[in-house]
Amino acid sequence: MKMKNFKKIVRMLLVPVLCAGMTACNFTEDTTECQVNMQLTFRFTKDGQEQFGTQVPSLSVFVFDEEDKFVGRWDENDSTMFRTEYTMSLPLPPGKYSFVAWGGLSDPNYYLSTPGQGHSHVLTPVVGETTIGDFAVRIARTTRNSFTEQRNVVDHVPGALFFGHTGQRTLEVGDDNEVVINLMKHTQRINLTIIGMPDATTRAGNYDHMDITLSSANGS
Repeated sequence: MKMKNFKKIVRMLLVPVLCAGMTACNFTEDTTECQVNMQLTFRFTKDGQEQFGTQVPSLSVFVFDEEDKFVGRWDENDSTMFRTEYTMSLPLPPGKYSFVAWGGLSDPNYYLSTPGQGHSHVLTPVVGETTIGDFAVRIARTTRNSFTEQRNVVDHVPGALFFGHTGQRTLEVGDDNEVVINLMKHTQRINLTIIGMPDATTRAGNYDHMDITLSSANGS
């Protein structure tokens, strides 16, 4: 074989080898061990303006596999990071995933629970076992006397809470794995005005305190 042709063959062989090296995998490895650099960006639009960097206080991202089982949680509690173009990088093996993002979950007034469980139930998710349907976010409540009745009440103002999610996405080595999650605000401020109450200086208006309860259609 002529030296010129031999060099040509060597160059042809080097190209696929180098390309394989760029993906951090080789042909003898199990591809499930190859990490995909998943990039998540977030958006929150209010009044037609992008306000993610000024409104969202923290981020918690939950990842689930193609069977909706919990894979992991990633948090960013430094809101100063959001003032520039923020991207959250998740090292994941190739596969199918869905992503659930909560903004403001670092507020101690919120906690993870499970639908159908009591308000005292706190969820500790287990990788590979807990499913997406086991997750719920609840507001911390205080048990106190309301005249003669014990009730669970929210007697404080929680911080803003934001939510966003994606459908299932397929991640593959070498692909441009970038997903944008649009957030929606899930907390609103309610102003309550009471009209027609007796004057506090009269006998009819002589009361120590009043309890006013607001409840939603789902009982929360």
